[in-house]
Amino acid sequence: MSGHAAPDMVDCMTHYRFTRTRLGVWLGALAMCLTAITSPRITAQAATQPVPPVSPAMSVVPALSWADCGGGFQCATVAVPLDYRQPQGRTITLSVIKRPADEPSRRLGSLFVNPGGPGISAVATVRLAAGLIYTPEVLARFDIIGMDPRGVGGSTPIRCYDSTEEEAAFESDYPMFPVTRDDSARSAAKAADLANRCRARSGWELTHLSTANVARDMDLLRQAIGDPKLSYVGYSYGSYLGETYAAMFPNRVAAVVLDSVIDPTRYATRLPGLLGSMPFLREGSDLGAADTLAEFHNACRDAGANKCPFAANGNPAETFARLAEQLRQHPVTVDTPSGPVRVGYAELVSYTVSQLYAARNWPRLAATLHALAGGDAAPIAAQLPDRSAGQLIDEQQLGVLCSEVDTVDNPFLLPAVARAAEQRSPYAGAMWTYAGAQCVNWPGHDPDRYLGPWTARTATPALIVNSRHDPATPYRNAQALQRLMPGSRLLTHNGWGHETVLVSSCVDHAVERYLTEHQLPAPGAVCQPDSQPFG
Repeated sequence: MSGHAAPDMVDCMTHYRFTRTRLGVWLGALAMCLTAITSPRITAQAATQPVPPVSPAMSVVPALSWADCGGGFQCATVAVPLDYRQPQGRTITLSVIKRPADEPSRRLGSLFVNPGGPGISAVATVRLAAGLIYTPEVLARFDIIGMDPRGVGGSTPIRCYDSTEEEAAFESDYPMFPVTRDDSARSAAKAADLANRCRARSGWELTHLSTANVARDMDLLRQAIGDPKLSYVGYSYGSYLGETYAAMFPNRVAAVVLDSVIDPTRYATRLPGLLGSMPFLREGSDLGAADTLAEFHNACRDAGANKCPFAANGNPAETFARLAEQLRQHPVTVDTPSGPVRVGYAELVSYTVSQLYAARNWPRLAATLHALAGGDAAPIAAQLPDRSAGQLIDEQQLGVLCSEVDTVDNPFLLPAVARAAEQRSPYAGAMWTYAGAQCVNWPGHDPDRYLGPWTARTATPALIVNSRHDPATPYRNAQALQRLMPGSRLLTHNGWGHETVLVSSCVDHAVERYLTEHQLPAPGAVCQPDSQPFG
């Protein structure tokens, strides 16, 4: 679990999430209007009966043929039904990787993992990080399995462009999220264009990308591997996949770890009021981000300027407020090797929230904000997405997210939603509002998404893990999920950040005991972080 390379690996994965899994859905309200006019929604035949669980009687269990793919890993591709209502119809191809158990004689089975996003490749995560993020005992006793969800990575991926160059050109003047009326106008044209591009290239797939269908895929793959029940670890969005699998196939759960969790009752469907109309607001992501930002400011202030440079500018919270207002009124442009980079309010907020995801990044965040407050925008510009490489918008995330979440019906309500969210959660409110804005008129919705119930008693009770201060999936979500899942146990990481890998050896070993022995931690168990943010 430890090693000199681990922090760099996790920092790399955090940056990947920032550039590929969040920014791509922060779009403007007017964009939704134009998309509605120019890009008609693709709909499949409405579901009149629940789709029964996948079984060999419905779908042929695919044959797996593993092949060496370097580094001690084995890879395979499998064909699964595009539409489980027509299991003998058109198929799609899933990409799968396996890291064989280090001690085959002690092997317990397979451990499926999903790193979240949605839109992050499980295949890439297993290849790059499985050896770092699981304890030696887990690695000894399980084959670690990564399956790219349909539409993602190597699994018949969503395509909206014909080349990286086309994507980069499209993104060159796309606002991270709207701040001004000009931003909204530009986002309007871009959103309409993007919807049309995705519909033209991947429209046939867009109505079949729900998490429920990924759960059905995973159950077929479990059968193909030969495991009688599923052992699974899911992070962030991956927790929702685990929740969905557990609800649909409760008797097939050997173990399920849900880390940094989504509240399934809030994720997909609208709630009353403006703040219940957008997915990340009803999940409380804005509340989590605002809470964690306050924790950063307080920790920086308490550490002092020697350990936290941003404190040298005065009270960190007050300095951040002045900086945000300054950049809202007067964005700056920085020349970089890949071209000019705009640094404004949206860039400040987006970058800051991304760095809150891991407390180990807080010293770097503090140094970057200190430089920015002193008039040097080069450090933050160097860490923003490289638009020349097409790193801003993730159409694969959009394909999954927008296939199953409900949003406001009228795109003209979005600015009002953002204002209400800003009042509740300054900075983070508007950002997380527009994180689901593209879905208002996304051209594909899966009628076979799963909407509950979420209260099935699984064969083995679930282990729920969440940080007390999480900028994306707030602690209240974990508490709500524990109340939903009979027999489940909540393990609290009394620290900061999104996802609990490599932050607490206490959490690591509790997860190990659960996976290998099905031993849950004591009720009310709390784990401390291994280090302090500015320690």
